[in-house]
Amino acid sequence: MMGVVHATRAIDALQRFIGRVELGLIPQIIDTILYISAGRIDTVLTTEYVVKVPAGMNQEDLARPVIIIKDFYEQKAMYEIYSFGEQVVVVPVDAEEDEEAAKFNTDRIKEEISSFLGTRNVDVSMLGRKKALVKVSEDNIPRLIGRKGSTISELEKKLNVRLEVESSSAIIQARNKAEIEIKNRVIYIFVNSPNRNVKLYIDGILILQAKSSSKGVIRIKMISDTGQELYRAIKGGKVVEYMIAE
Repeated sequence: MMGVVHATRAIDALQRFIGRVELGLIPQIIDTILYISAGRIDTVLTTEYVVKVPAGMNQEDLARPVIIIKDFYEQKAMYEIYSFGEQVVVVPVDAEEDEEAAKFNTDRIKEEISSFLGTRNVDVSMLGRKKALVKVSEDNIPRLIGRKGSTISELEKKLNVRLEVESSSAIIQARNKAEIEIKNRVIYIFVNSPNRNVKLYIDGILILQAKSSSKGVIRIKMISDTGQELYRAIKGGKVVEYMIAE
């Protein structure tokens, strides 16, 4: 089905429907816009309805339903339409600017971490406007994370980016003595290996397998069965060790 709307720009034709039709229904009613000027097709736009963080926003909890208006030929986002407070806004999107910003942030993070570690073997990829994945060798991870996550936290504040750290080398299969802290009825186990499956041992006996946090920490509540067993082992002077699992 085809309809005709008079407008000075292709996006203006779509804006005529805002407020008259529920926002989520617009892409179902209008999936393609042909803008004709001087008897020729000047612009072709398509619509797509997704849930995402709008361009220009940084926090993940700001995700919302967004209508993305794309150039049909280049498949490049041109505009985003979404609710902001009580209003519906139409925001131009500069994809090239976003790509340049991502490259700038990647280079900046890589330079900072390379300088800190004294090595160029650092790989950085942006996971969002304010989140990056950093891959370094296994032996550099403890230094990058720092004691109780202090170093990585300082870097995050300095760079204004949340950093996820992974190993770029083979995982070392060896047991290490666990550094433990008990606070507010929670047992904190510092393994200095973020986002990894970790096996926990008491006197050589496996009691738990869990995934460490982005700061290389495993948290166990003391009210849990495992927490109580671990607490008794610590108080009893037993050896608590961990090993990074494959």
